[in-house]
Amino acid sequence: MAFRAMLTALHEHVAANAEPVGKNFAEEALKIHHGESESRAIYGEASAEDAQMLHEEGVEFMPLPRLPEGRN
Repeated sequence: MAFRAMLTALHEHVAANAEPVGKNFAEEALKIHHGESESRAIYGEASAEDAQMLHEEGVEFMPLPRLPEGRN
């Protein structure tokens, strides 16, 4: 239960302090990294392939664990 509360708090913190970019996360993170877009905190979704590409490009990011289902 404590882990779920910590994870929920983390999700709430990210949502309150970063811009949601959805499935465009990798594209927008790369633009920010290359100075083509405004530097800011973002969050969204990336495939494993996109995450690997961002890593190889030297983009700093951190995967955010999904929230567990309410019944688990």
